[in-house]
Amino acid sequence: MSSHHISFNRNHAVSTVSAASLQVRALTPGSLSQVTLLRAATKAGFYIFLHTRRFPSNTLTHNSGGDSQTIAQVVQWTIEYYKADKIKIFNVMEATYPDGFAPNIVYSSTCANRQSTATTQKWAQGVFDMYLNYNGMRSKMQIYQCSSDSTLGPNNYKETMKQWTDIYNYDKLESTKSNSPQSGYTRVIHDSMLECIYICTGVGHTVPIRGADDMKYLGLA
Repeated sequence: MSSHHISFNRNHAVSTVSAASLQVRALTPGSLSQVTLLRAATKAGFYIFLHTRRFPSNTLTHNSGGDSQTIAQVVQWTIEYYKADKIKIFNVMEATYPDGFAPNIVYSSTCANRQSTATTQKWAQGVFDMYLNYNGMRSKMQIYQCSSDSTLGPNNYKETMKQWTDIYNYDKLESTKSNSPQSGYTRVIHDSMLECIYICTGVGHTVPIRGADDMKYLGLA
C-alpha cells in the first residue's frame, strides 16, 4: 500500500502509510526532511498516521479543530471501519486526547523554550486546560531526551517531569537505572505509568528511535 492522504475537510489532512511501505519516520512536526528508519513497523505490521504540517494553536485544545482533531477522527474512523483493537492504538497526544489511546512514547518533544520555568501545578494545569473536565484514565508514558539537545535543554527535561509527575500524581522517584537501556542512558522510573530515558551522550535533538524497545513497551513484541 502506498502512502496517501485522507481529508476530513479541506483544511485538515493527515497521511497514512502501511507497515510494509513505511521507510521513514518524521522527527519534527510537519517535516519529513529529518527522518530515521523504523523497521520495527514492518515486523509488527501496523499503520502510522502522520500530520502533514505544523500544528496551529487550536490543535492544543480537545475537539477544537487542527491536525490533532483530524488525527483523532481518522483513528475513530479506522476503529469503526476496520474494527481495530482499541488497546493497540498509540499516540503522542496525551494532553488533548488521552481517551481512546494506549501508551505513549515521546522522543525529544517537550516545549522548545529552553528557559520556560513554572510551578508543578501550573505546568499540570496547562495540560488539564487542553481537555477541560476530563477525569478519565491516562495511558502510561515514556519520554526520551538528551542532555546535549540544543533545542530542548536540560531545563526542559526538568520542567517536563514536573508537569507529568503532577498529572500522574507522583511525588517521588521509584528507581533510577544507569546504563539502561544502553551505555550512557539513564532510565528514571516514577512508577509503572511514567518513566524517562535521559541520555548523557552527544546524540543531540534527534534521539535515535529504538524500534525494538518501543514495540516491547507498547506490548507489540
